Amino acid sequence: MTTDNNLPRWMHHTIVVLVMLVCVNLLSHRSIDPDLWGHIQYGEDWMSTGHLPQTATHTYTAEGYRWINHENLSELVLAVSQRLIGGHGIMALRTLAGIAVLAILLRLAVRRGVPILAAAVILIPVSHALAEFWVARPQLSSFLYFTVMCLLLEKAFRDWHEHGKVHRRWLAAIVPLMIVWVNSHGGFAAGLCILSAVFGLRLIECFIRFRSEFSANLVTFGILGALCFGSMFVNPYGVELPRWMFAALGKPRPEISEWASMWESGRTVIPFTIITAITLAATLLTRERRDIVQLMIIAIVTVQAWIHLRHLAF
Repeated sequence: MTTDNNLPRWMHHTIVVLVMLVCVNLLSHRSIDPDLWGHIQYGEDWMSTGHLPQTATHTYTAEGYRWINHENLSELVLAVSQRLIGGHGIMALRTLAGIAVLAILLRLAVRRGVPILAAAVILIPVSHALAEFWVARPQLSSFLYFTVMCLLLEKAFRDWHEHGKVHRRWLAAIVPLMIVWVNSHGGFAAGLCILSAVFGLRLIECFIRFRSEFSANLVTFGILGALCFGSMFVNPYGVELPRWMFAALGKPRPEISEWASMWESGRTVIPFTIITAITLAATLLTRERRDIVQLMIIAIVTVQAWIHLRHLAF
């Protein structure tokens, strides 16, 4: 059996596997985050005492300071992994997370009609751009959950352009995802912002194109949006976590390199520039149907990535 490009199927899949191995190798560029020991230790402390500390621990300068930890679940996973499978196991989990993200991206591209070989090759610069951030740390959970959220949104809106209807069960699945995300890493704030933009832009589109579905979608998006924002309070600290998060986000962080702009990032700007150029070329030079909402979301994320390096992975 052959594929559309007359390659034997076995060769077709072999090439895809080889390209994916190249991507995984790129994601292995960095292995250990300097703070890994701390993340494991905090998880170990939780398991040893059976409760979360209320004040800062393992510190010389902030003893007794109120501690709001937004990475509890991720640190618990790291600590359990260290106990059960050791350091090499943690590296394996990091690699599996990378494979999962790439596989979801590949699947989404193929479902939209992109030839699988072309989609696989595009993952090479994507992996190169992600490599700087793909280390064993709680931030990996944000990358994984964000990708899963994109998959759920894709499934929820797969029939949108024909009828303006949404598959509510896929949107509803975002709520438990967000609860886990809130307790795993502060990147949930980015997820909520993107989700809000999607709902808001889809409602505007619905009002213009599918007026008869507007009321139903307004109720659906309103309820699910409220539940997702309510997930911020499903944590051991209640209202204190979102209050601390948004206060912290308003403060400049010049000492943290990931909050620098793309222009200050060194070689990281190269793969991201390539990805941006490919995206623009694909948008301008192909005749596929355009989804204006998705293009606007891409533009928002791209601008944020150029402003703050930390957003590049999204």
